[in-house]
Amino acid sequence: NDTLEVNLDEIIDVHFGQNVFTYNDSISGLQNFNGKYHYFATQFDRYWNESVISNVYISDSIPSFAPVVTQTFPLNGDTVQVYARPRIIFSKTMDTTSFQGRVEFSPVITITALNWSADLKELTIVPDGSFLNDTEYTLTIRKEVTDINGKQLDGAGNGGGSEDFTLTFRTIGIDIFPPQLTYSNPSVYVYQDNFDVKDIFSFGFNEFLDHSSLQSTTTQVMRDGNAVPHKAMVFDMEDRSVIGIQTEDPLFSGHAFEVTLFSDITDTSGNALDSNIVVSFETEPYSYESETIIDYLIGSGNWQYPTYSGSTNGVNPTLSVFDYSSEFYLPAAYAPAQKKSARLHYVWDPAFLVPPGSNYLLREYLDESAPRNVIFGTDVILQCYVFGDGSYNKFR
Repeated sequence: NDTLEVNLDEIIDVHFGQNVFTYNDSISGLQNFNGKYHYFATQFDRYWNESVISNVYISDSIPSFAPVVTQTFPLNGDTVQVYARPRIIFSKTMDTTSFQGRVEFSPVITITALNWSADLKELTIVPDGSFLNDTEYTLTIRKEVTDINGKQLDGAGNGGGSEDFTLTFRTIGIDIFPPQLTYSNPSVYVYQDNFDVKDIFSFGFNEFLDHSSLQSTTTQVMRDGNAVPHKAMVFDMEDRSVIGIQTEDPLFSGHAFEVTLFSDITDTSGNALDSNIVVSFETEPYSYESETIIDYLIGSGNWQYPTYSGSTNGVNPTLSVFDYSSEFYLPAAYAPAQKKSARLHYVWDPAFLVPPGSNYLLREYLDESAPRNVIFGTDVILQCYVFGDGSYNKFR
């Protein structure tokens, strides 16, 4: 609108100096606004006293492009497990109500849910049960689905008129193989004698597990022959499951422990582990003297979108978002408010890498809020729990 709201409107440029300057604003066509933009300017003295606003400049009407599909899981022509949940990422914020009755599979399989990410760009399709083995499926999203501007889907992604989007994939044959462990923390192969007393046990598998097979009797944590109270959960990724285990209290320092996953745990086809998985380790000889919580990452911090920071490099701004997830959280969380975590979804893009050949960097910015006011010195250790995506991008 034509009213400046200094606490809400986006600042697109800050300039220091006394000379006349020019700023060129670029509109990607992927914006969630379809119309005219209003520009204002204000001035500050060296004490940051702000002037009254300038005149308003109104742009021409700037339409947004039709939404297209930018990423899919699976890829077109891929072979997937029968329990796969197709995932579609769109270039724009979508009108989720327009999808009702316009997403379908051939051969027909009932869809029980259409789950959306917080930014309404990522759609996960949940079928009723599993797909049939050794069968080719075609997913169709009808051209009548729209973004929040009412623009219909360009399913072909060629800039033409509205078209259906189709994705073809095939399912594997009948699964007769037990789930295989792909990694664990701590390692089942290398003995660890310095495990952090508040760390999480994790076990990654090569396929989805049957959640109902994870019971209180199928996991065990032992110290000196005594059972240690703990909680266990199954987390599903794109095509595999991870079991997370957390003790209800910190582990004893300088002690030997043993974690066991029993062979009663099965995949979604009923195939059980071929043997128990046993990990032995020792905790480090230190315990925590005191802790200062910066942010529980459940919504109290004013974390900005991934490209807010000027030092971010090589990140696609339209496909990257910081939000919160209720699917991934610490297994021993007990209060409903604790059963969530921050989620950073990002996409690298060479088009935004400046200069070409430099390093990719995503710097997630914490703006004014209570967590930002937590101050600490160099005599402490900064820690956080991270549930990775297996991409091997470095976290620091």
